[in-house]
Amino acid sequence: MSGPGAIAVSGISAPDKAAPTADRPAWADRALELQSRDLWTAAELAELAVPELPGTKRRILDLLERERVPFEAERGNGGTTHRYIITGMPRWMRIAIARRLSPWLAEAAGLDRPTPPAATDLAVAAASQQQLLTMPGKLPLRADSRAWIVRSFEAWSRLAGLPGSRGAGRYCDAYAAGQVAAPDWVRATVRDMCAKSLLTWQRILARDGVKGLAGAYKPKQAQIDLDGDLASTAEGLIHDQPHLSARALFDALVALWPERKVPSPRAVERWLAAWKAQHRQLFAHLESPDAHRSRFRPAFGRAGSDIIRLNQRWEADSTPGDLQLVDGRYTVLGLVDVWSRRARVLVWPTSSAEGGGLLLRKSLLDFGIPEEIGTDNGADYVSRQYTRVLSDLGIHQHLAPKFSPEKKPFIERFFGSFSRGLVELLPGYSGHNVAQAAAIRSRTSFAKALMTPGATTGVKLTAAEFQAICDRWLTDYYENREHSGIGTTPALRAASFTGQVKRLPDERALDVLLAPLAGRRTVTKKGLRVDGGTFIAGELGSHVGAAVEVRRDPADLGRIFVFDAEGCFLCVAYDPDRTGIDPQAVAQAAKRLAAQDLLAARRRIREAAKGAPKGAALAEAIIESGRRQAGQVVAFPRPAAPHSTPALTEHGRAARADEAPQAPMRTIVDEERSRRFAETERARADKAGGNAARAEKEARTLRGLRLLAAEEAGADLAPDDAAWFGRYRTTPEFRSALHFAREGKSQG
Repeated sequence: MSGPGAIAVSGISAPDKAAPTADRPAWADRALELQSRDLWTAAELAELAVPELPGTKRRILDLLERERVPFEAERGNGGTTHRYIITGMPRWMRIAIARRLSPWLAEAAGLDRPTPPAATDLAVAAASQQQLLTMPGKLPLRADSRAWIVRSFEAWSRLAGLPGSRGAGRYCDAYAAGQVAAPDWVRATVRDMCAKSLLTWQRILARDGVKGLAGAYKPKQAQIDLDGDLASTAEGLIHDQPHLSARALFDALVALWPERKVPSPRAVERWLAAWKAQHRQLFAHLESPDAHRSRFRPAFGRAGSDIIRLNQRWEADSTPGDLQLVDGRYTVLGLVDVWSRRARVLVWPTSSAEGGGLLLRKSLLDFGIPEEIGTDNGADYVSRQYTRVLSDLGIHQHLAPKFSPEKKPFIERFFGSFSRGLVELLPGYSGHNVAQAAAIRSRTSFAKALMTPGATTGVKLTAAEFQAICDRWLTDYYENREHSGIGTTPALRAASFTGQVKRLPDERALDVLLAPLAGRRTVTKKGLRVDGGTFIAGELGSHVGAAVEVRRDPADLGRIFVFDAEGCFLCVAYDPDRTGIDPQAVAQAAKRLAAQDLLAARRRIREAAKGAPKGAALAEAIIESGRRQAGQVVAFPRPAAPHSTPALTEHGRAARADEAPQAPMRTIVDEERSRRFAETERARADKAGGNAARAEKEARTLRGLRLLAAEEAGADLAPDDAAWFGRYRTTPEFRSALHFAREGKSQG
């Protein structure tokens, strides 16, 4: 045998190789040689048929190019062959290849197995490879070299018929003498070994896999991690103050745990750096949630995949202008059409509903009317004026949740391109963050120090000049530059749309619609009071007392647009003090129009009243209608509860005086009982004297005795007396008084 992986054994030849079968691939005989190589071709990877990799050479080449795997170009008669470096492949690809080779490595070394390896053996091999890839330095190379030697020894000992320690000694002598054709990377790592070491490697490989041959490797644990209290405190400090320096962390640990042995400042610095590297996503979130969302939040799929036509969806937002203008610092309002990526911007003092309306006007005239516009929940985008404009135009507004810029990815990306492609190039650029602003100020100060008297470091722009530059940059550069998201330029993308685009037929109507909303007002006899002025119009005369909607004219402070409660246009009203119109003429016109409206209304009512019944005829009609309705109603009997009051009872007795005998009069005994109760009442009242509480108690007692006497005499108590006596008769106070009264009666 010759070539890498061949074994020189005197007098012993390698067994015949079996033909490829379904269970035994063609490359199984050279699996050991394949796994020991550093360079692979795409054809060899395709021959392996790794389940995790594409199945064709062409698609594997595409994968290797996407992953940017380094390669060595080899020129030959058939052209140039690219051999890709295995160590430069992604970790998942290397693990997949190792998993594919592992069942045939032992057989490739000459060790015949009666049955294929079990699934658990493959799982152990895969796990071993995974752990091996995470080891630092030369440990993986040492493990692979020893594993190669063990497999080579197993094949050698079987062919030579020298198993065990005797064969191990002979193999070590042959390896040291160069009689074993080992790869250069194996000999560079393992120059020689003894039989005891070789047999130990064999046992470790069988028990722990390849990773066990790396040696007794155990990552060194930092002293802070060994102390749970120190580690917990350090992480808590990082949570509260992500920008905490290593020195400040050391001082805090010493102050909080004076009885513990805190590592040196240098050790704390190493621990902090390792912690940040190990918890990269967590630290990014603690340091800046927005930056974490931008860098680490998964963004699988493709945003805007459901946008299939022009003006289907717009996105609008605003951002502080990172540019110092002559007028001060302005805000940039932006709007982008998702399908075509065309955009418009407006330089405005603040992010407001008025600025949003003006940007909307510019975009509507240039692009047409969209179906939907996506905004955030800012006060300017949820204001009454902005939402009213969208509602009147029939545009659906989609509000993104708070703190969710990923819900508006296209306008966010546009602002990034706008800033990097234009703003950073202009004079007055102030930087996107504090660090950039400080660096720019430092450069400016340095430039001023080198300037000659009377020179300037940069000429700033006015807001109008900045707006003009933005418009030209959008139409002349941005819309004609290829956009990676659509594969063409925004201008060509928009021009390729063959569907219908909704346009505004009346630009002036849009101006009125976008006019600032003054709110609801009530028309008075003097006119409409708006912004300290009184606006009048002849058409308002017939709407005195009615509520109307008012819009200001931004081009003329002396006039307003008036709409009724249903949104129908009424008139344009003017302020005589601001426009100079004749108020008398307007007043006369208002009176004339009001009189005309009143006359028309009265005429309409008279016509309607001609055929209507009047007087007795109207009353007869109403009565007849009631009779007809009563005849159509069938009343079902309902359970009735008797209702009675003392007055009704007495009046009933009076009404039936001639029909039934009178009720018997009180007997002499009853009258005597009533007299004695009355005497008892007077006695108790006299006894109470001037004591208010006692007098009140005696009054209750006397009332109770009086009501009891009336009840026993057969009289009906009043509802209030009956309710009060029903509660009082159960009290100990009344029972005691009753007992006293009856005792006095029996003694008498």
